[in-house]
Amino acid sequence: MHIHTYYSYSDGLDSPKAMIRAAERIGLSGIAITDHNNMDGIEEALAVKSSILIIKGCEISSKEGHILAYGIEGPVSRGLPASQTIGLIHKQGGIAVAAHPLDRFRKGIGELAFSLPFDAVEARNGHNIYSNGKTEALCKERNVPMIAGSDAHMAKEVGSCYTLFSDIDNFKDEIISNRTVVKGHSVSPKDIMEKWVRTHILRQGMR
Repeated sequence: MHIHTYYSYSDGLDSPKAMIRAAERIGLSGIAITDHNNMDGIEEALAVKSSILIIKGCEISSKEGHILAYGIEGPVSRGLPASQTIGLIHKQGGIAVAAHPLDRFRKGIGELAFSLPFDAVEARNGHNIYSNGKTEALCKERNVPMIAGSDAHMAKEVGSCYTLFSDIDNFKDEIISNRTVVKGHSVSPKDIMEKWVRTHILRQGMR
């Protein structure tokens, strides 16, 4: 439910096809392409011949932090207040999820995840080493719908954290109705370091 491709310019490292093939290898039923502030990779992902479901998504940088949008047709402008961003996602018929909310180092939205009209919270994130447990505990305590996402920026990270659906074709209803189950664990510190090094090299080359 949280996949970045090389269309997350200067951040994602692999192609939509590579991410899809990685998902197939480990037996996932679908993935959401959630590149940063754009949906440029969706068309390329949908063109890949595959039996898995491709969910249209985007990770939007709101004024207060990152928000995952699913089931939208076009990206929402970055830098808007989070409440407005959520409203624009809903206007498109999509759902809004607070991404890694307690990870302030990566622009999580913090406690606003539990006060703004989000449809769910990302309780497990593959790049959260410290805050997954606390986030999941708060969601359970407050009966907040949860998802889990690998936050993969490399194909090898796909599926580290994942969401179980009883009916993935109706993923929006499953999430809103709090019928999902979150699974998985953070990627290794070694993989996080590899991602950081490769991204740093990529950004240097783009200057």
